[in-house]
Amino acid sequence: MCSDTGYKMEKGLAVLCECSIERRIAALLPQLFRQASLEAFSEEIRELVIDWVTSQCSKLNHYDRTSGLLITGPVGTGKSYLAAAILRLLVEEKIPVKFCRCADFFAKIRETYQTNRSEETVLKPLEQVQLLIFDDLGAGSLSDHERRFTLELLDRRLNNCKPTIVTTNWGLGEIAARMDDRIASRLSTFAIVELGGEDRRIRLRNGHAPSRALSKNPQRSKKELDSLNTNGERDDKIGS
Repeated sequence: MCSDTGYKMEKGLAVLCECSIERRIAALLPQLFRQASLEAFSEEIRELVIDWVTSQCSKLNHYDRTSGLLITGPVGTGKSYLAAAILRLLVEEKIPVKFCRCADFFAKIRETYQTNRSEETVLKPLEQVQLLIFDDLGAGSLSDHERRFTLELLDRRLNNCKPTIVTTNWGLGEIAARMDDRIASRLSTFAIVELGGEDRRIRLRNGHAPSRALSKNPQRSKKELDSLNTNGERDDKIGS
């Protein structure tokens, strides 16, 4: 028992107790996602996510521009839920993490203008946290203002070697066409997971077998950017 200290002893080591983990998760996540768990997903997804998190834990102090994770798929396929389940795993591993909805990020930036505060009061905490979950990219008015600050945040985190998890309904081609090709270019360095179907099955863009570690394949992602035609549409030959 932790005796309300937040820690318990396991094999001679102090580890976070369940009550401490739940308090931290409650402070980080919207109520809807606080019970999110990898157990809700297939064994395939669980193995891939655990491999990715393990890789991040092993290189927290090393430069790796491909250390981000982009979770894509249609509405309702469990992208935010999966991101929240990953947050739970990160909290259990004691990795500092924040969960930020894109819409909230933009609202907080706009609020600084009304309260005569610097935009840095919003940007800095998100820039500096070890791992950021940036949820629902593409939600909002897609104004120049929102595009600019999305790119600024991604650039700062990449330049500071901080891994970011991004969820979105869009593929890279649509992000390039509807937001900014520079944003799509930054995300093309991330590992990409596409969720599809009611069973939240996972499909890897590079075609690796499910049992293999999560792929980091910027070349495959770059092909989607290159597939944009003159109307900004994806080439139908690009598979998922």
